[in-house]
Amino acid sequence: MKKNTLLLIHGFLCDKSVWAAQIKGLQNRVNLLMPNFSGADNLEGMLKLILNDAPEKFLLAGHSMGGWLALEIIKRHPERVSKLCILASKATLDDATKLARRQALLEAYQQEKYESIAENLAQSFTYQQQFKSTVKTLFLKNIHDLPKQHNILVARENCSDILPHIKQQAVLMAGSHDSEYYSETLAMSQTIPQAQFIEIKDSGHMLSMEQPELVTKHLLQFINK
Repeated sequence: MKKNTLLLIHGFLCDKSVWAAQIKGLQNRVNLLMPNFSGADNLEGMLKLILNDAPEKFLLAGHSMGGWLALEIIKRHPERVSKLCILASKATLDDATKLARRQALLEAYQQEKYESIAENLAQSFTYQQQFKSTVKTLFLKNIHDLPKQHNILVARENCSDILPHIKQQAVLMAGSHDSEYYSETLAMSQTIPQAQFIEIKDSGHMLSMEQPELVTKHLLQFINK
């Protein structure tokens, strides 16, 4: 029997290693695609790289910025997505406070404060202490993606209007200690018609790394649903 393809889209300053546990747990059940879109400097370029090797029909999952990108794919190519999974993301635009934080990150990058940026983001995004060093290393590894990703994120459009029109079955997950994205993810699940919300206990924003077995289990259920 032909396997389905699951397209996994990582988030801000991440790469496919954020899905390491899920790759190990799912690779025998589904064809996995983890696109590298670090070279893109605008949304259309990013989406082109993400979809470059994707089949005509696929399952779609995105974390954080990747969740927003998944919504942009649904907006443009709804017929290609068979099911949707969004992890710790949002459809709304940043408020003034968040925009100011993004600008501060960009200015810190321009001042070459790379270590400080990675440290602060890891502290903010990670609930379980034992994973903070790994998350910091991940952010530091991808730190030079920051300017392009910043520009794309601050220029994005609100995707809230498409949520009630999503026809696919959807699963939305957020960490119980993700103070920034928990409520936003929950709100999306209440707007998408065929959506299920799953709270990932004892996790912050980096749920695929902080609770790898649990996230893998729910992704497997999502695939088989």
